[in-house]
Amino acid sequence: DDEIRKLYDYRKGRCKLHLDDKILLSWNSLMISAFAILYRVSRNNKYLESAKRAALFIENNLCEGMKLYNSFRDGKHSGRAFLNDYAFYVTALTELYNSTLDESYLKRAEAFCTEAVGRFADSENGGFYLCKKDNAELFINPKETYDGAIPSGNSVMLYNLVRLYQLTEKEKYTKLAKEQMNFMSVEAQKYPMGYSMFLLAKLMYEQPPKHITVALKNCSDIDAVKEKLPFLANVQIVTENEKYPLLDDETTYYVCENNTCYPPTNVI
Repeated sequence: DDEIRKLYDYRKGRCKLHLDDKILLSWNSLMISAFAILYRVSRNNKYLESAKRAALFIENNLCEGMKLYNSFRDGKHSGRAFLNDYAFYVTALTELYNSTLDESYLKRAEAFCTEAVGRFADSENGGFYLCKKDNAELFINPKETYDGAIPSGNSVMLYNLVRLYQLTEKEKYTKLAKEQMNFMSVEAQKYPMGYSMFLLAKLMYEQPPKHITVALKNCSDIDAVKEKLPFLANVQIVTENEKYPLLDDETTYYVCENNTCYPPTNVI
């Protein structure tokens, strides 16, 4: 104890160490995705609330229109955002949609995915640059593809394009996904073990989860619907229409899997 006290007193006499307390957009986006997924596994609402609060913080402090910022500290944002920031944020918004079925998250995910494509895509050679294409500050603008301690922006962008296509069925996403998959496949051949996120995205593309269209009888049914859905599914919410009529005047599920669509049902 005496030795520890001496060491402590000695340390107090030296300069205080700097504290890295900045809030990073990319890392917070990863946590939002994790909490949103954990909510779907556990149905513990505290995880979803944490994810929603973090997303609101990003929206209020690290967004200006469609422009994102890399970090936040001491009441100020600093630094233009990189590919990872946009890619991880789109994933966070997509996972929030999957957990809440709130279409505002899905629309926001689509908007920022489009922004990321416009800012970082190499339309001639494939892939996405780390920084904005016309960034004159960098001597070299790399395309990071390796999935290390955190996944690469290029792998996550493929994941985003695949999930957005499966959720919206918009052809522009499948076209971009195929182009990105071709680019990443060449890169992954060098060392497949270092491309785990890319391989996950490719698996999701080739073996998509169930696609469930939910025709709601009442908008208030959505909370009950969320509790019944499988952990991993692509879900679209619609109101009753000619294509998706209600079965027995109740909320109805239209389920498709493995290129097969099943008869409508009131039970999932």
